[in-house]
Amino acid sequence: MPENAPKVLDDCPLSRVGISNVFTKLCCQPYDFRQRIAKIPGVPSDGPTRKLLGALVVEEVFELLKALGLQAAIKGTVLVEFKDIELVPIPQDEYDKVHPAERLDDVIDAAGDVDFTAIGVIIACGRPDKPHLRRICDANDSKIVNGAPVINPETGKYMKPPGFTAPDHVQVLAETPYTMPQRIADIPAWND
Repeated sequence: MPENAPKVLDDCPLSRVGISNVFTKLCCQPYDFRQRIAKIPGVPSDGPTRKLLGALVVEEVFELLKALGLQAAIKGTVLVEFKDIELVPIPQDEYDKVHPAERLDDVIDAAGDVDFTAIGVIIACGRPDKPHLRRICDANDSKIVNGAPVINPETGKYMKPPGFTAPDHVQVLAETPYTMPQRIADIPAWND
């Protein structure tokens, strides 16, 4: 991190990515209402904002797929769930045209952009990311029982064990009340 970059305070419920998202959204919202941060926690009620948030994440996901040498192909006419998408490797000779170091750079950049835009969705809902991400990580960690995951052989994804409890984000909301900054000067990391 550059020397002049804001320092993330340990007691601040925003991660460095969350703080960066708050900053960029506050800078952008005067020019585009869809970039605003909710003053009261909640999913934006207007379609244009939800569409923008979804499009930002999907765009980054597709960049990540491309960097991994994959394309998304539609199996049906309506994409309802991820299972409706078929990932198709690009031809090997086309994939091999990109130098491995450049490919790695593309994958890391796209994966980071997916993370950034997804956290931006949490920020746009007026919530700090760290408490919710902690709860999500704890839930994911709990899927490994006695050191062994249960793997879905079709997808390779590890599955929820019996008795799995999903993160309760309403409880997280109650446990971590936080008023999102509405001005750049109020961003915690830039006040020190």
